[in-house]
Formats: sequence, C-alpha cells, structure tokens
Amino acid sequence: MKRAALLRTIAEAARRNRSDWRLIRDRGDHEVWSLDGIPVVIPRHREVNEMVALRILVDLEARFGERWWHR
Repeated sequence: MKRAALLRTIAEAARRNRSDWRLIRDRGDHEVWSLDGIPVVIPRHREVNEMVALRILVDLEARFGERWWHR
C-alpha cells in the first residue's frame, strides 16, 4: 500500500469522526502520529508492506469500529 494512501485513509476517517490526528515526531525511518492520544507509528517508505498497513488499520479499530477502512 502506498504510504500516502494509508495516511489519507486515516486522516479522512479521523475527520469524519472528529478525531484529533496530528504528527508528533518526524525523525529517522518512522513517523509517530497521534490519534486522540493513541500513538500510531508509520514507516517512512514510499510503499508500506501490506501486512504492516493492515496491522496499523486493525490497531485503529478500537477508535473507528470494526473493519472501518472498508466503509
């Protein structure tokens, strides 16, 4: 999955749910974002491995609901 698409998907869901989505740290090989205080680590690669992207999306189910990225 493209990194930009992953970030866009999360940002749009955060906007729909009126959640606070912001960049916390931007160093090295990863960025740390915050979704309502929940840290989300995103690799800084053009392509994010599908399993890593899925794990990030699944980790956010607690905030957005089950399989929220398919809506």
